[in-house]
Amino acid sequence: MEAGPGVERRLDRACVRVYFWRLLLRQILLKGRKKKRRMSGFTKRLEQASETAKSLVCVGLDPDPARMPVSSVFEFNRAIVDATAGLVCAYKPNLAFYEALGLPGLQDLEKTIAHIRRVAPGVIIIGDAKRGDIGPSAQAYAKALFDVWGFDAVTINAWGGRDSVAPFLEDESKGVFVWCRGSNPGSADFQDAQIVNEEGNMPLYRSMAMACQEWDTKGNMGLVVGATVPEQLREIRAVCPHMPLLIPGVGAQGGDLESAVRLGVDGRGRAALINSSRGIIYASNGTDFAQAAAREADNLRESINQVLEADGKGWP
Repeated sequence: MEAGPGVERRLDRACVRVYFWRLLLRQILLKGRKKKRRMSGFTKRLEQASETAKSLVCVGLDPDPARMPVSSVFEFNRAIVDATAGLVCAYKPNLAFYEALGLPGLQDLEKTIAHIRRVAPGVIIIGDAKRGDIGPSAQAYAKALFDVWGFDAVTINAWGGRDSVAPFLEDESKGVFVWCRGSNPGSADFQDAQIVNEEGNMPLYRSMAMACQEWDTKGNMGLVVGATVPEQLREIRAVCPHMPLLIPGVGAQGGDLESAVRLGVDGRGRAALINSSRGIIYASNGTDFAQAAAREADNLRESINQVLEADGKGWP
C-alpha cells in the first residue's frame, strides 16, 4: 500500500524536527566543551614558554643553502638559535628543507633539535611536517615525529578525516596543529570551497575548524591559519576561542601583523604563535646574519607586545 500525501507530509515534518533537534544538541555540546576546555600538558608548556620570553614569536628554521651565508646547515641554525633563544616561544623546523638535503640534512636537523634542547630547554619545537594518512601509516608518522625526532608539536594534514588525526592526539603533552586555512593564494582553491553539512552552508576551512574543536578532547590540538587571510582568521578564532593558532604569513608573505595579533590571540592575548621564517633567518646574507636575525626577532616581539599592551592584554 502506498502512503498518501498527508502521511508523506507528516514524515517530512518529522525528519525536519529530527534534523533541527540534532543541530541544537550539537551546538549545546560544542558550547559546553568550549566552556569546560582544560589546559593540556602541551598548552601549559606553550603558555609557560610564551610567558618566560614574553613572546608569541615562532621562528621558522627553513635552511636554504642558496641563501645561507655559511655552508653548514647546523652551524647556520645554531647561530640563529643562540642569537634568538631568549626572544621566542617556539622554533619550527620545516622538514621539507632538511629532507631535500638527504641524509646530511636529516643529521643537521637532529643536531639542531639537540642544540635547542641544550640552550633553550623551555622553548617549544614544532616539527612542520604536514603529514596526513590513515591507520598504521598515521600511527607510524606520529611515532616518528614524537618518539624518534622528539618534537613537542607537529603540523598535520587532516584531509583523511578523524582517523587520520587520532593517532597524533593520544599524548596530551604533545601538540597537534591541523592545517586549516593556508597563507598561500592557492589555499582558496579547496579550503574556501563552500560545502553543506549539519550546520548549513559554510566554507570547508570552517567545517575543518568545527570538526577539530569536536575532536579536541584532550586540549592538545591547534590550527594553522595564515596571517594573509584576516577574515578567515577572525572566523576561525570565533569558532575555536581557546585553541592555539599557529599563524604563518607575517613578513615575507605580506600578512598584516597588527591584524594577525588582534584576530589570532584568545581573549587573554595568548594561545597564538606568530611565525616568521625568511624575514628573520635571512635578515642579512653577511657574517652578521645571526645578529640581524636577533634584531628582527626582537622587533617582531616588541611589535606584537605593543598591540597586546594597547588592548590591555600585555604580559604581567
